[in-house]
Amino acid sequence: MIVAAGAYGSPALLLRSGIGPAEHLHSLGIAVRADRPGVGQNLVDHPTVALSFEAAAAQPPSPSPWTQVLLTCASAPAVQGFDLHVFGGRGRENPDEFHLVVGLMSPRSSGRVRLRSTEPAAAPAIDLGYLTHPDDLSRLVAGVRMTRRLAHTPPLAACLRREAWPGVDVPDTDTAVAQAIRTRLSTYHHPVGTCRMGRETDENAVVDTRGRVHEIPGLWVADASIMPAIPAANTNLPTLMIAERCAAWLSSDR
Repeated sequence: MIVAAGAYGSPALLLRSGIGPAEHLHSLGIAVRADRPGVGQNLVDHPTVALSFEAAAAQPPSPSPWTQVLLTCASAPAVQGFDLHVFGGRGRENPDEFHLVVGLMSPRSSGRVRLRSTEPAAAPAIDLGYLTHPDDLSRLVAGVRMTRRLAHTPPLAACLRREAWPGVDVPDTDTAVAQAIRTRLSTYHHPVGTCRMGRETDENAVVDTRGRVHEIPGLWVADASIMPAIPAANTNLPTLMIAERCAAWLSSDR
């Protein structure tokens, strides 16, 4: 059997099947088939925060598409590679707004997925764990401050008017920007890691290097949940490649 229900659905399916942390399963009256504490743990996602501006240009006849990434950069000189994305577009609900979104691409915080009940239709309890590592907030602050400067730099400045959020009354200090971020933090919708790959002797690992669930013969997981770490990029293509690779292995095994 192949499970491919995503970073939220796959751990929920395993947990309801008795594969997961024994203590959590016992609390719900689920018989334990395999005590794997890592099921539902290691939830990592790219947090985002959107700066809002009044758009200078009139709304075009048809909705304009959102841009892809405008800027890929590092939050500090000491960062190797990059850890921030900035992308933008007009507001979907209010086309007179323009948003510049800062995404943290190498978060150090993590959360988890747990069951609320044994009912299949019940949504799991999802804790994204944003900002549980202090470095993440400081790097988002750097990203917001940099994006504010970008918004006043030509040619982008010609497309924008007044800053609506955080707003011109919010000073560009670490403390003020950090407080604003906490009120508007959102998701890039890139959750991974809740059935992460690793050795069977690692109690926090759920699958092996081919997606086979430890201790459960004939069961595979093939989606973003098996990523041991989050890529510093959109997770769509990596997830497609996981599916292609696992499918090839399964075909060859048969």
